[in-house]
Amino acid sequence: MSAQEQKRRFYMQLIPAALAGIALVTGVASNVYCETVSISQTGGDGDAKIFSGIFYYKTREFEESYHDFRWCASDCYSYTEFEDRYDGYTMKVDSHWRVCMAFAIIGSVVGALAWIASIFIPCTGCARHPSSTPWHLVIACFFIAAFSQGLTLLILQSSICEENPLLQYLERSQPTLRSTFPENGDGCEWEAGFRMSIAATVFWLLAAIAAIVIRPKTAYPLPPRQEKTITYSLNADGTITKSNEETETHERVESGIEAK
Repeated sequence: MSAQEQKRRFYMQLIPAALAGIALVTGVASNVYCETVSISQTGGDGDAKIFSGIFYYKTREFEESYHDFRWCASDCYSYTEFEDRYDGYTMKVDSHWRVCMAFAIIGSVVGALAWIASIFIPCTGCARHPSSTPWHLVIACFFIAAFSQGLTLLILQSSICEENPLLQYLERSQPTLRSTFPENGDGCEWEAGFRMSIAATVFWLLAAIAAIVIRPKTAYPLPPRQEKTITYSLNADGTITKSNEETETHERVESGIEAK
């Protein structure tokens, strides 16, 4: 096999890692971004908008005539900090929101470990056989990451949309302003973070499928084997002469891919 062919096969083995890398970046970005869904003002003269993510939120275009601007945030702001800012106020966090938070973390951690392994195994030749356990674990982790990332899409059915924390606060502190927004569960729209989460789920699935189709074999040369030959010769005078001869035999285990 030529050096060019070996290089081509090696790079093909990194396709699952490349897809997983894209999934990891888009998934983590969507999980920490504050613009996953939005609720727009529908009444009054304002054009205000509340952006919400799994862990952070932000607001946009609120009129200066509104009172109590402490809850407004032009940059991504933590729900926890918002809750701590107002004594006696407690957000309603339902099971769907808790699932989103938990699996956003699980998917990111499992996916990151699988991505590292998908690079490490082809480069070091840990997978000595196409059915090796390490590569099967990588495939399983890719599917787990896809499943976990997909569960973050439950944000549409969570209290972030059904009973948005900021709308909960406005209902108590500024009911007139609250009335200019849609009723609970209505008007929750997709934003960039939600689309990135969908893309991350798809890329995790593609990485898992690629890992099933493209499986690395041992990808490094074995060390040369030393062979020694000892020859004994009987001389005419009855003496014996011993001679040594060393040879090197080079072996290489082919690197490549196995397609199913």
